[in-house]
Amino acid sequence: MTSLLYYVTMMIFKNLLYSFLFLACSVNAQNQFNQNNILKAEEAFILNAHLIDNVINASWQIAAEHYLYKDSIRVSINNEAIAHEFILLDESVINDEFFGESLVLQNTLVVRAVYNSTNLQNAIITIEYQGCAAGKYCYPKQQQNI
Repeated sequence: MTSLLYYVTMMIFKNLLYSFLFLACSVNAQNQFNQNNILKAEEAFILNAHLIDNVINASWQIAAEHYLYKDSIRVSINNEAIAHEFILLDESVINDEFFGESLVLQNTLVVRAVYNSTNLQNAIITIEYQGCAAGKYCYPKQQQNI
């Protein structure tokens, strides 16, 4: 009789323990999925661009734990890519699971492009870039006209 009572008590305890663990894991999983800490691209990579005479200046404030691919930065006028130079950058090399060894830019970035041609006031100036949240997800290529 004692062993039967012991067996029943242990089964109840075991079931309660499993129920508690299952509940704790469920609550934790629900909290993980409810966290909405994914930034939109325009929040992760705040672009400020302007045209003065024939000089295009673009600067980015890159959110913490995010980066831009250096080779994704493109400045174009009427869909024709033009040369640009990096004025201020925080550059590092990462081993990207999709692109292999890649140069990435973090924190603050400033780019300048000079176009020696006629007035650019009516031109379509486009800036393209692509980046990722470190170790999490990547954004599609972004494009902004100025």
